[in-house]
Amino acid sequence: MQVVLTFARALFAPLLLATALAAQSAPSHVWFTWTGDTGTTLCVNFMTHGEKSVEPRVWWDTEPRAARVAEYRNQVRGERMRIDGLADRWIHRVELKDLVPGARIHLVAGDPVHGISREHVVRTIPHDDSPLRFVTGGDMGPGAETRHLLREAARLDPDFAIIGGDIAYADGNLANVGRWDSWFTYWQEEMVTRDGRSVPMVLAIGNHEVRGSFLKTPNEAPFWYGFFPQGGSSYFVRRFGANLATWILDTSHTAPHEGAQTQWLDATLGEHALVPHKVAVYHVPFWPSNRDFEGTYSVAGRKHWMPLFEKHGIDLAFENHDHTFKRTHPLRDGKVDPKGIVYLGDGCFGRPPRPVTYGGRWYLARQGSVLHFWSVEVDAQGMVARAVDDRGKVFDIHPESHPDFLGVACELGERPVLYTMPKDSITVSGLAVPGAEWAGGTFEFRFTNPFAHTVQFSATVDELPEGVSAVADQLNAVPGGDRPAAVRPGADLVFRVTLVTTKPVPADKVKARVRCEVQFNERPPGRAARSNVNVSVPVSRGN
Repeated sequence: MQVVLTFARALFAPLLLATALAAQSAPSHVWFTWTGDTGTTLCVNFMTHGEKSVEPRVWWDTEPRAARVAEYRNQVRGERMRIDGLADRWIHRVELKDLVPGARIHLVAGDPVHGISREHVVRTIPHDDSPLRFVTGGDMGPGAETRHLLREAARLDPDFAIIGGDIAYADGNLANVGRWDSWFTYWQEEMVTRDGRSVPMVLAIGNHEVRGSFLKTPNEAPFWYGFFPQGGSSYFVRRFGANLATWILDTSHTAPHEGAQTQWLDATLGEHALVPHKVAVYHVPFWPSNRDFEGTYSVAGRKHWMPLFEKHGIDLAFENHDHTFKRTHPLRDGKVDPKGIVYLGDGCFGRPPRPVTYGGRWYLARQGSVLHFWSVEVDAQGMVARAVDDRGKVFDIHPESHPDFLGVACELGERPVLYTMPKDSITVSGLAVPGAEWAGGTFEFRFTNPFAHTVQFSATVDELPEGVSAVADQLNAVPGGDRPAAVRPGADLVFRVTLVTTKPVPADKVKARVRCEVQFNERPPGRAARSNVNVSVPVSRGN
């Protein structure tokens, strides 16, 4: 019996090897972009693994062929490339041309010898004024929240998607390619409409596509330029039917705001002056809802691009980067103006929501800490943008004059809110470490309630060196509170923290952090609101 088994292994070894090679070289992902006309062209992209490449081919037809290669009436060959430093995979691009606008294309990609993909269905964009729907958002990542939101987006049957940067959070680092593999898997499996169409994508670049985030070269964004053929530039314009033009911009990641990009923006906005509706999509917001209003690249956008948006009549701008929800008032020349531009954002298509400013900012009509994306309907009469949360519920609509607005206006108020803790509401004294070793010490921290309502305050001390524990003593009574942690507006809560060691700690290892949380009392149950802040304890080393 042993001889028979050995013979069987020898007999089937070549077959097993061939099967392994075929599995290795079959397309692992297929995705769709554009480099040209969205009605008559389509760029089919797919990835294979292994040292040897397959010949990049796509078989397509206007009728389903159930992945039977011989039955497709059209076959197109493409090109293949590698990202420098990634020796285990090939990226293939096949450009389909002379397609019929608004047609369903059935296709497979790969190589019959090594393996082909399942049959995908993609619809080209009509050239006429047929209504269109797209979804947009940014700041995604390879997590379960992104996958869930993609599933919700696909249920709306979009014609295409625009991603506003910070896609897989790989930071241009080749070691993080697995993040892209997960993201592509989510996209391929979830971004399929109810009638079976795969959704093509248009992508802006963000700081997490780049090694170094800002003012770098394309070489430092290898995945974004390698995976997504869109014409070779990080800024471009795409037409969708008769009614919509979209400008995809680079907020100084691999091309600075000023100079060539600004000149191009002015020129192309002029060239498309007669298009009824104009939209811009980019990463760093002009009007942030979480970050500093005077941030370098927010200022650059307002300085170099906002005047052109206003000059040429951009209708909507989709901003990202801040991981929040926001809709601005219509803005023009730095002021609220009924004839101004509405900016929608702010990039929370999978990343954990960040806090917003308590009381809002003057330019924000609505804000919140909500996972979401935007669904936008475009026709000859106008555009309607709906904010959709992770439950698939619409919780905001632009314009507010839309008849459905009142029906969803209360939805945002039902969601938990994170508020930013104002600066200087938490102060922490220094921790003295006079010698080469440290055997414990004390510091104080003070919370001053800057809000208009009584809040519940709690804090913990963490990030302590091994063998160090903390004991906190309250130094004052809080006026008017039924408990020491109930802090009225303007009142202080002061603690002395003693750090106790079980053995001496090297001076360069001494650290501590105060993690604070404020719970707001003025909102009804089920509408939780809180504010969080982490403050590192200053350490003074030496005499």
